[in-house]
Amino acid sequence: MKFSHMNQPPNRGRKVGSRNKRSVISEDLHTEALAKLTEAVTAAEQWAIVEVLARTSPKLKPTAIGSEQDLLIAQVELTHLKAKEVSEFEERLEALERASK
Repeated sequence: MKFSHMNQPPNRGRKVGSRNKRSVISEDLHTEALAKLTEAVTAAEQWAIVEVLARTSPKLKPTAIGSEQDLLIAQVELTHLKAKEVSEFEERLEALERASK
């Protein structure tokens, strides 16, 4: 016999609309767990807040420094900014000294 829609037993499978008992129990537990978690977050429980944030916010990925040349460029830019900061500080200090005389 070939497998076809005509060659099927009359009461095959589960009734239409029926569900696994396991999924019904799981839904109840899931709903109850979410209610308890909501209560814990509302009560400012740190563990609950950490869990919610860990599951709803993406983790920050560490950034990798490309090559040695990129690192040298970053160091030069940092040195330039520090030198500029020092020169601006000296200008402000001189202006204050002139104003106090």
